[in-house]
Amino acid sequence: MEQSLLVCVLFNAPALADEHPDAASEAGVLESVAALSESLRVAGHQVIELPAGESAAFLARQLDDMQPDVVVNLCESFAGNSVHEAHVAALLETLVWRTPGRRRKVWR
Repeated sequence: MEQSLLVCVLFNAPALADEHPDAASEAGVLESVAALSESLRVAGHQVIELPAGESAAFLARQLDDMQPDVVVNLCESFAGNSVHEAHVAALLETLVWRTPGRRRKVWR
């Protein structure tokens, strides 16, 4: 039997107004989060769904407190700006090295 992992599903919470032309597309992330989380739970893993929020410092603290084995990064923007998508990935890569001896991975 495979080991159960603590998996954090990280995503950007929809921030666009309902009348924005891209609002439905942006809200689609919630369907992806729900489907992925359910699949992981069925496979026997513990799942925490974490909206990325507006602050890199807050996100880093949340992840440090949570200590997930794996982070699945579904963020396509950060703090409402798609320009910062790569910054979320960079933050996750940095956090992997801040926990010596802990096996942590980022799934993209």
